[in-house]
Amino acid sequence: MSEDQKSAARVLEEEIAATLANRSQGVKDLVLEHLVSEKLAERKNLVLAGLTKLREAKSALQKTHKNSTKQFISTGEVASEYFTQEQVKAIKEATEQVKKIETALEEALAESKYDKLQNIVKSGGKEQPKE
Repeated sequence: MSEDQKSAARVLEEEIAATLANRSQGVKDLVLEHLVSEKLAERKNLVLAGLTKLREAKSALQKTHKNSTKQFISTGEVASEYFTQEQVKAIKEATEQVKKIETALEEALAESKYDKLQNIVKSGGKEQPKE
């Protein structure tokens, strides 16, 4: 290689080094953008898992009502519905679970508080007491 080519290559390397030296804020911005996008993806997955838990809890609540004893009036409407003590307990637990999940989802989406939702999702749908 000739001296002109070496000097051109050297000049280019110096320009690259100078440009990178002045771009530290750009690198910080890219790192920040990457970390924020990772956190957003994590929260998105958490909300989706919470919605799945909510569907499961609502399904469990509906199943408890299927086994009830119903009496009907002549128009076909339910006049009364009877439950065993175990069914009443299951309905109460399922209703509480639905409310807890709905509250956790509301806090996560409206107030950016994801702790309760994360706790519910990690515990398989049951909210665990904080230690």
